[in-house]
Amino acid sequence: MAVATKQKLARITTPRGVAVYPKLTTPDEYKGKSSYSTGIRITDEACAAIKAQIDAAAAAYFSEKEVELKAAIVGLKGAPLVAAKQKLAALTLHLPYKPDYDDAGEPNGSTIFKVKMNSSWKKPDGTVIEMKPTLFDAATPPAVITQPIDVWGGSVIKVNAELLPVYIDSSGGCGISLRMKGVQIIELRSGGVSAESMGFDGEDDGFDAGGLPDAAAAKPAVSLSDDDALAF
Repeated sequence: MAVATKQKLARITTPRGVAVYPKLTTPDEYKGKSSYSTGIRITDEACAAIKAQIDAAAAAYFSEKEVELKAAIVGLKGAPLVAAKQKLAALTLHLPYKPDYDDAGEPNGSTIFKVKMNSSWKKPDGTVIEMKPTLFDAATPPAVITQPIDVWGGSVIKVNAELLPVYIDSSGGCGISLRMKGVQIIELRSGGVSAESMGFDGEDDGFDAGGLPDAAAAKPAVSLSDDDALAF
């Protein structure tokens, strides 16, 4: 994947939204690459402005790459010409968001944005720099979160990200990805679903686990949040 980084990148800060499959404190490993990431579900009305900004940046870089690929065809013959034309024909717009859908498969009035950042970067001299997103609380003023936290799906967050022009040579995708820089945790959901979310109320004559020894109140082997629930 080619990345254009010649000029200072524009940034956006999203409106508040709901975290979807967040990997903000421990990087995710996939095909030998390690990265932090999250989806953020935002209502279409609230995200209209940032979506327009992303679309404009993606269209501009797409046009730039299209001109570049057309220029590369000039003077070619035979197999190189065929290959260059195929690369131009494969050019498709890449955007870092998609509509969200309800259980019936209909758009539900929200959009899910995907943001990510690599967990490390290798300098030209071979030095490896470890990286992670900066997490902020929602105090006044917001402060950097220094203690360990576990951010689950369903948490309410805002994300600051760079608009990163990208060209994926293998597929022809060309446009914008969102490179995460920081995340503000507005409402933290951690450690599983609540009793209220399952419809459980207190019972006056019911069992109270408060008096049990700690060992008897161990965490369950699997905890599911509303947004990260496993499908059985």
